[in-house]
Amino acid sequence: MKDTTVYFYGTPDASGRFKVTFTGEKLYCISEAFGEGSTSSNGFTEIIYWFDAKTKNLLSVSLNGNGEHETYNGTSKESKTLVFTITNISFDACDSIDLPNLVCENSQLNGALSGDILIQPSPMLNTEMSYDSDVSDTITSIWEDTIDAFPDGACTISDLSNSLSDNAKELGLDLITDGYVVNEQENGVLIKYSISRDEAVLGSIVMPIVVSDEALSNDNNLLISICDQMTVDNRGSIRVYHTISDSLTSVTCYKVNNGSFNFSYSILKEAKISNLQNDEELAFFAGADSENLKTFAGDYKQAEYASIEKYVIEEKGDVYGYYVIEDESHPDEYGTIYELPFKSKDAVEEKTGDNRNDTVVEWIKFDE
Repeated sequence: MKDTTVYFYGTPDASGRFKVTFTGEKLYCISEAFGEGSTSSNGFTEIIYWFDAKTKNLLSVSLNGNGEHETYNGTSKESKTLVFTITNISFDACDSIDLPNLVCENSQLNGALSGDILIQPSPMLNTEMSYDSDVSDTITSIWEDTIDAFPDGACTISDLSNSLSDNAKELGLDLITDGYVVNEQENGVLIKYSISRDEAVLGSIVMPIVVSDEALSNDNNLLISICDQMTVDNRGSIRVYHTISDSLTSVTCYKVNNGSFNFSYSILKEAKISNLQNDEELAFFAGADSENLKTFAGDYKQAEYASIEKYVIEEKGDVYGYYVIEDESHPDEYGTIYELPFKSKDAVEEKTGDNRNDTVVEWIKFDE
């Protein structure tokens, strides 16, 4: 398999088939099959194996590549294809093979999820917008007591789950292991636990495990209130949605980046700019920019109809704040007049690093 890349397409096509593709400049894995005959494996750079999605039987094999042949004008290149169609398969008796428990192709993350590699959970819990301080303190205590009980702080994920469950039961609570998500880059996995009482969830813990310098790290964890909504996407980004008042809402995003899982950005949205003339509403939204924003809210002609968003974005280790006015694609003049960092929606979305193709995914149960 030297210098060979393998792609697996697990979703069946319209004909009920799925394929596995091998690519490489020289496919050493097939050279022996050609033997000493006149046809060789040279020039083939792609092999596609088609399987029946239900039976998993091999249906066909196609080899694709480029070849050369001599002509009157010199050497000519042409594409070449060799296709094998499987019409019948017989199975002889054979010894069974011990298959590894493969969850993902990253060996470090796969080892952690399968229990073959120890992790070292951090006792750090970042509380994200929790309402009930008593519940927050209780869940934090369960987490910290669990981590402290492990020798050298190291354990398997299974040991961690069992210990968390035992500590929760001592307080009359239950642990729910909601599952895990491996991000599409396969450099991080998120594991979600929930604490419940009488089948009512009180709060959730998200534990990120990140591949850093070919080792696993867990520097911090999130404690999320049941009063907030949370999503996880295909890149392993967590977004927490929070309602502050009838007109004020927020979302906070955490991402895997540069070998760690940290705050990426937050968005605080005021549904009506005119509400910023109210001191209480302004205090929630503005901070140091209060006076200038209040003046702007009084002057802006569409203040009764337009919303405003406050972005706080982590950029290369520093945090910057920007304001976005609804449907204003060129807000620079307002920034000059009111001495505020106004930006267009497109400009700040580019800074967040979000991708419009990112999709929300479901947590995968450990027994699936």
